[in-house]
Formats: sequence, structure tokens, C-alpha cells
Amino acid sequence: MVKESEDLARARTLMELNNFSQLPVVRGKGSRPVGVVSWETIGRSILEKPDATLADCIDRDAPTLGLEADLLDAIPIVGDSGYVLVVDSKNNLSGIVTSADLGEVLVRIGGPVVLFERLEESLRRTISNLKSSDRISRADIQRAIPNSPRPHDGPHEDFTLGEVASILMDSSVWAKTDTSYDRSTFKESLDRAVALRNHVMHFRKLERIHERTLEELPRIVELALKVEKASQSSPPLD
Repeated sequence: MVKESEDLARARTLMELNNFSQLPVVRGKGSRPVGVVSWETIGRSILEKPDATLADCIDRDAPTLGLEADLLDAIPIVGDSGYVLVVDSKNNLSGIVTSADLGEVLVRIGGPVVLFERLEESLRRTISNLKSSDRISRADIQRAIPNSPRPHDGPHEDFTLGEVASILMDSSVWAKTDTSYDRSTFKESLDRAVALRNHVMHFRKLERIHERTLEELPRIVELALKVEKASQSSPPLD
């Protein structure tokens, strides 16, 4: 990034040295972005004003996205603008995501995203099996996720991965799956998978523990499918 008060020459040099197409611009000593300077804005400004300063070249309508936003939310924004600034809860700059960055990330997370979808769908089907056969009730779901803003008797598709995992890992719910797998051990793996999903799908760097969970993810999905199959064969309660 570059400060709004700095020279245009510094911004251009940084862009050349780092092969940047865009560079975030912040004001003063802080890190709150005021916009972005790009080769396009530089060229346009110099054509209009040969002695243009850095301030003249700033696009002050730069799109922003919160640090906690889902990575998929960035796709249409980057598609329209070529980039999006990522800011934290205090509106301080955390980084910039460009078309090139997004392409690399999507290639990296393509496989895990598919696995997360399979895991989430399997957990949803298991809960649906238990609920449709009256083995669990709305009260069971409410007990498992008491703080969820979503209706406890609403569609299972509305629940997040973390919520469906919490429902299934509730001890009373798990007892209705008719499986011999250990709940606590599977819960530990599911918790790691949920944490990994949050890191993969948000603007966060993966730590070593997440890399290990990434390797474990296919096996977590396979076990979830086996639990789902067991839930299909269990008889309804009298």
C-alpha cells in the first residue's frame, strides 16, 4: 500500500517492482483505505493533467469486503472491478484481492470446497432421516444450537455446516443414529473440519494444523456418509 500524501513516483515504482496492477492508498499514519491507484487511473489522470499527483490518480470508489466475508462473495465484485479491498471490523486495510489472486485461490480450494459440500449435504441428510422418522424433534435441534438465529423447525438447508455438525454431535441426537462410531472422536474431527472451512472460505492464511485437517477431510466425509447410511436403517422410535 501507499500513503495518500506520498509521491506518484513511489506508487508507480512499487507497482513496477511488485508487478501490481492496483495499489491500495491509505490516509495519514493509519491504515484506513481511501481508494486505489491503478495503471488505468494513472494513465487517465496524466492524460487530463500531465503534472497529476498521486491524489489525482486515486479511484475513491474502490469496492470493499469485510475480512469475515465468504470468499465466494468476492467473485462478482472482482469480476466487475478487477479487485476488492479487504477490511477488518474497524475498516482498516487487511489486503487486496485481484483477479489473479482469486484465480490462484479458486484453484487451491476447488477440491476442499467440493468435499465441504459433500460433508454438509451428508450431515443434512442424516438429520433429515432422524427427523422424518421422529427420532429427533424440534426440541432436540433447539437444545443443540440454542443461539442460532434460524428457526429450529425450519429447512435443514438453512443451517450452516457448523450448526448441522452441532446438531448431529449432540449426545441425544447421536444416540439415535444407530452407529457404533465414537461420538467424541468424530466430533473432534468435525470441529476441525468446520474450523478449516471457515479459514478456506474466508481471507485467512492456513496454519499447519489446517493443512493436516485438509489431508484428513476426505476420511471425515467418508465417515459422515457411513453415519448417514446407518441413520437410514434405524427404526423409528415408538
